[in-house]
Amino acid sequence: MTNVAIFVSGEGTNCENIIRYFQSSEEINIVMVLSSSPSAHANERARRLGVPVAVVSKEAFEDPGQMISMFEGYGVDFIVLAGFLRIIPEWMTKMFNHRMINIHPSLLPKFGGKGMFGRHVHEAVKAAGEKETGMTVHWVTGDVDGGEIIAQFSTPLSPSDSVDELAAKEHRLEMEHFPRVIAQTIAGFHPSGVKALAIDADDTLWENESYFREAEKDWAALLKDYGSLEELSSRLYEVEAGNMAELGYGVKAFTLSLIETALKVSGDKLSGNVTASILNIGRKILSNPAKPFEGVRDTLLELRKRYRLIMFTKGDLLDQGKKAGRSGLRELFDEVVIVAGKDEKEYLRLCSRLGVKPSELMGIGNSFKSDVAPVVTLGGFGVHIPFHILWEHEKTEEFDSPRILRLGSFSELKYFL
Repeated sequence: MTNVAIFVSGEGTNCENIIRYFQSSEEINIVMVLSSSPSAHANERARRLGVPVAVVSKEAFEDPGQMISMFEGYGVDFIVLAGFLRIIPEWMTKMFNHRMINIHPSLLPKFGGKGMFGRHVHEAVKAAGEKETGMTVHWVTGDVDGGEIIAQFSTPLSPSDSVDELAAKEHRLEMEHFPRVIAQTIAGFHPSGVKALAIDADDTLWENESYFREAEKDWAALLKDYGSLEELSSRLYEVEAGNMAELGYGVKAFTLSLIETALKVSGDKLSGNVTASILNIGRKILSNPAKPFEGVRDTLLELRKRYRLIMFTKGDLLDQGKKAGRSGLRELFDEVVIVAGKDEKEYLRLCSRLGVKPSELMGIGNSFKSDVAPVVTLGGFGVHIPFHILWEHEKTEEFDSPRILRLGSFSELKYFL
């Protein structure tokens, strides 16, 4: 969890938007608002949303002792300037180096620097006859508005636009983009240029592996005379791995491996009743309701506003297709693509099918091996959302990359994308 402080001086529309955006986040917590004015409307906006407000005088703001004590009291990790009109003291920029960002209402480096804030910026943009305006998010340094640019968003202007209309256009950009840029910056994850999301299904959108684990326990109970659960599971995985090239993934392949392993451990002395029981254990997995995890539907509804969504899942064609239907999520995806396996070649085929470059694709799922690593290796982006159970075949050595984001739940995606 990253604790964020917002610095304000005025109306506070950005402040309120940011607080609301992260209200349910498990990754980012708005712990306080620091205000330069007791009459700033931002103060009341924050208080109404349950966020404590500290109104700090100019003298106190420049006193390291007082400010550091306040930051430590709230556990501040990161600072967001959202319409803050004071110059940040040098000691503070150093203390929060690459942990403090500012939003500026123009496309820097144009119309930045001392005296360029609020309406002054918009008036200057209008006077210059600019054909576009926009917003800039940048790191805060000792150079006013001169820190490294993190993100920019623009909107076209008409010669007939008044200063107020120009300001309204730019403000809409702030409302739409600023909170998401905050989340991406805190995570060090900037997926610029991404057009399509290849989203895994099993154990990413709905629960799946637990059904196989329960089936494995029931199967081992039938064969308890031939070994413990751990011993039988080890033998089963050996058979599954050996069958992978021929049978692939899914319930049918799993059931055949259950029968084959049972024959091996029993010395081919499997009765008809036990064989029938194993078949029923396999069929039971097919009843998986594929109920979406909490927050999945709402998150997909939000993501589809900005990206092409592809349900990219591996396994048995019929079973995976039926689960996609039972989940009620199929309609939220542009395509449902079911493959025998997920490797770099399969992701390249997906890119070709979608007409996107690998750098424009993001893989999302619970398996680092199948859902993340191949896409990142090709130059794309990946989001790893681990599930508490992982099949042995999917275990692999993980690696770090600025193009990889790790989250605790699928619903967190909406804050970062």
